[in-house]
This record gives sequence, C-alpha cells and structure tokens, in this order.
Amino acid sequence: MKNTFSLIFLLLLTSCGGGGGGSTATTGSAGTASGIFSGTTTSGYNVAYAVLSDTTTWGFYYFGNTIYGAFKGNASGVGNAFTMTGTALNFATQTVASNSFTGSVVAGVSMTGNDSLGLSFTSSYSAMNNSTVNLSAIAGSYTGNSVSKTGGNQRVTLNLSATGAITGTNNGCTTNGTATPTSQNSIFNLSITLSGTCLMSGTTAAGVVVVDITNTTPYIYAIGLNTAGSDGFLFSGSQSTAAGTSVSTFNLQSAYQSYIQAIPALKMNISGGCTGTYVATTTAPTADTFRGTAGHSTITSSTRNLSNCTPASTVSTTTDYFNNSYAPLGSISPGTPGIYAYFSAVPTLPTNATVGSSGTIGTELLFTDSGFTTGAGSIVVTYALTADTLSTAIVSVTGKFYNVSNVLQTTIVDRYQLSTTGALKIISTNVTYHTSGLNLIYQ
Repeated sequence: MKNTFSLIFLLLLTSCGGGGGGSTATTGSAGTASGIFSGTTTSGYNVAYAVLSDTTTWGFYYFGNTIYGAFKGNASGVGNAFTMTGTALNFATQTVASNSFTGSVVAGVSMTGNDSLGLSFTSSYSAMNNSTVNLSAIAGSYTGNSVSKTGGNQRVTLNLSATGAITGTNNGCTTNGTATPTSQNSIFNLSITLSGTCLMSGTTAAGVVVVDITNTTPYIYAIGLNTAGSDGFLFSGSQSTAAGTSVSTFNLQSAYQSYIQAIPALKMNISGGCTGTYVATTTAPTADTFRGTAGHSTITSSTRNLSNCTPASTVSTTTDYFNNSYAPLGSISPGTPGIYAYFSAVPTLPTNATVGSSGTIGTELLFTDSGFTTGAGSIVVTYALTADTLSTAIVSVTGKFYNVSNVLQTTIVDRYQLSTTGALKIISTNVTYHTSGLNLIYQ
C-alpha cells in the first residue's frame, strides 16, 4: 500500500520497462560455500558459520551454554574448494587476530577446513537453510547467554517483535536494535545499540541473526561487531515466551483511505543482491478523472540508486488514480516505454479483517500505450494478515507481475504494521525478479 499499489507499480517498472531493465548484481559470489554450516572443531567446540550469498561470513564457537569466540570475514567456494579470510575474536583471552581458512566444500552438503590459528573443523549444511522464517511466527521473548570480548557470559532476555524490533533491559544494560530480512532463509541483518551499564555501552554493532526453527522451540543466534571490529556482541537463546496475538478486527479499507490522503515520504535502504537507497515523495490528492470515473489522483516521484548493480540509477514518476472513496482505479507512468494500467474491477479491501485473514484485492491490467490497447501483462494483488501484538497486525500485500504469456516475472511483497486505531506504517518491501533470481529488500 505505499500507497500499496503505487509502490508495487513503481518497483515493477525496474523489471518491465519505464525505468530501465531488471537490475543485475555485480557483487562477489559465495558460490558453493553459500549457506549455514554447523559442526565441531578438533578441540571439541561447536562451530557455526553463516555464509551470505555476497561472501559476507559470520561465525562463532561455543560449548554448552558458553560462547568462546566469533569470526567476521568473507568466504567463497569454487567447485569443491573454499577459502575464508577475516578477523577472529577470542572471548576467553580477550584478543583479536586475523584469520584465514582453506578447505573443501560440497555445495549443500558439508564444509571442512583448517585455519591459520590452528583450528580444524568439520561441518554439515544446516537444515536451517531450508526453513522459511516469518518474524510474525517467531516473535516473543528469548532467554539465553550474551557475551562480548571485554566481558563474560551473562544470562539475559531479549524481545523480538513481529516487525523485527529487538529490545531488552538486563541489570541496567539496555539493548535496542532491528532484525531485517536478507535474501537467504533463516538469516537476518542485525543492527543493535547498547547503552546503560552494558560493557559496550554507546556502541552500535552490525551483524546477523540466524534463526533456527527446525525444533519445536525457536532458537536465535545473534552476532554483531562494532565499527572497528575490535569487539562484538553475541547472543544465543531459545524462545521463552511467544508474542501475544491480537483478537481484534481491523478495518483495512478505512486505514488505506486515510493513508492515501496523507502519504508519508519514503526513504528506504536496499539490501540483498544489490545495495543502495530508494526515496519517494507523493503529492496530496487532487480532483481528477480516470477513464470516465471522477475521483482523485496523486503523483509519486521516486529515485532508486544502486552502488553495485545496473542500472545504477532509476527515476520514475507515476500518477495514481482513485475513485471518490479512494479505491484505486489505475496508474500511469509515461516513459520509454511507458506503462499504463487499470484495475479490471474496483479493488475491495476488508472492513473487519482479523489475524489469519487473506484474499485477493484485484487484478491490474498493464499496457504500453495511453489508449490501453497493447497489453503488457497484469499484476495480481493479494493481502494477508499475520500476528504482531495485542493491538497490531502485520499486513502483507503481494503483487505478482505476469507478462503477456502469463509467465510470472516479478513478485513484490509490501509489509505494513496496522493498528486497531487504523494507523498504517510500512515496514519493508521484498522484490524477487524470477528470471534472474535477484532478490532486493527495501526497508
């Protein structure tokens, strides 16, 4: 709902025209080493590595409930050989050292290697790689052990919300952060700030959260380093209390009508297969007519800049049309080529949705000309409500773009937080280009 339909429409332009071709990633690739691996070292420690598709790698060593060390670097696999280089933090000796690994990997099966500090390990491709994690389903309180290089293990509780917010106060140490999706199952980007009596007070650490839902009780592993890479925050713990689920009804139609009349400016960071920024501003509604129907229109101007993909910059202007009840009628984005669209029927939004509700909003027909004669495909828009808190729900609006041959090209999922008071706030947008396999996350 960005306005939902316009955000789907604008992002679609980067894959079907009007703003350039589909994005192409130029970053490095982890190759056969990509994924989550867990195993043991020859000295008896447990070890786990999360190798992201762009080669960024996070790891930690533990035994029982005690975390002894962490690793941050880059890994890649070519065929059955892999290399990994980075920085190792030893929490037992409170030291930091450069470290490098070489070894063998079987894609999707196993990884074994030796490092320059004398560590040897054997690991298997984790079942977590095949788990699709929904934050709404795992929200709650997690109790476990936290450690940094400058301090020992402490028993703490952290709260994870359905929107990815991480909070906690333990013995005067306050934790605030966010977990945001990556393009890989079970792995989330982490940003966390520590204050109060924390040993790393005043520090913001960046890293990953790895979520394990392969057992009955969800388990999370969080790891982040400060900017200098000289100290780190680690947490591992299981869900002790699940988040509450609202039993209220939500008037999605009314919330959308209010949202359209005062659309906030958007500024989102892009991660996944490409990195960059996305900004969009929308004018207030003005009286207008679309295909013979009186109503209102808004104009949205957006710019997407990517640092490691092509096209590097995409600029789009889209006019969205609504009837007098602010139900969407269609959109126009002139350009070369232009995209012109209208809904085959006036979309309907529920007035009494509850958690678990889902349905089809409508189908938008796409054309390449202002006369709406040359077809370019269609966008099927659906919605689903999932649990968040006792007074809010998460609304996922999915737009699936099919070309004229009815082949799925792009899937765009907008996630919003909707309160019982009707307030609607965007959380993130996930874009998957099915032809190239590229995945982008806007948040």
